[in-house]
Amino acid sequence: MLLPRWKRATFLARLYESLQPFEEVTIDGHTLKIYVPDRTSIYWVKDAPLSEPMTNRWIASLSPTDVLLDVGANVGFFSMLAASQGASKVYAIEPNPFSFDALCRNIIRNDLQHIVMPINMAISENSGCVEFALSGTSVGSINNHISTGAQSGKLHLDMMAVSLDFLHAQDMICDVTHIKIDIDGLELEVIKGSQQLLSPAKLKSVLIEDDGNDANRKERDALMHSLGYTISSDFGSQDQYTIFERAPSA
Repeated sequence: MLLPRWKRATFLARLYESLQPFEEVTIDGHTLKIYVPDRTSIYWVKDAPLSEPMTNRWIASLSPTDVLLDVGANVGFFSMLAASQGASKVYAIEPNPFSFDALCRNIIRNDLQHIVMPINMAISENSGCVEFALSGTSVGSINNHISTGAQSGKLHLDMMAVSLDFLHAQDMICDVTHIKIDIDGLELEVIKGSQQLLSPAKLKSVLIEDDGNDANRKERDALMHSLGYTISSDFGSQDQYTIFERAPSA
């Protein structure tokens, strides 16, 4: 005999809740539990731990007094790695609501809610309403970005976007000493909207994904240099990422 509608719905909800899949991954002696509800999210336990060795070394170099701002945190792997290795505070910004759900689950499952603050918001050069294009609804997906009119018609959500300088001015992000920016091609726009945040001497280093555009790279490097940063001699560029450090004279 078929169950009545609401009993069936309750049964399926309880079954789904009981089957929430988490996998463990250990890196540098630190074990993290990662929510993997679909095939896309498997990447974060299968490949991500060893996919960016320079990023791992950079995170491992953070001290207990450091505060990391992770722009484009996805499901929170690097945010949680920084927290587990001793960072005093991590701001994990992720606009994709599907990945953000996993980010929050991961923070709680790893008991890092006192260190990692999740922020569900798009980051851009300026603040305002934007169309955020999604590559899909899978957890942990990439190639999600603020779209233009020419890209309309894709799967998208309308949402608010703000600059990092706005968050900084409103004291929503405080005492940041290191920044990681990985947002699928809009890194330059984020930097342009972060010049006040990047100015204080306590900001030590910035890891930026390379979008592969030579003109953008040249403009990025010039802007970072004007703000008192040079490419790190310890880390430099590797795996499509560049780490900038504050110049000794800055």
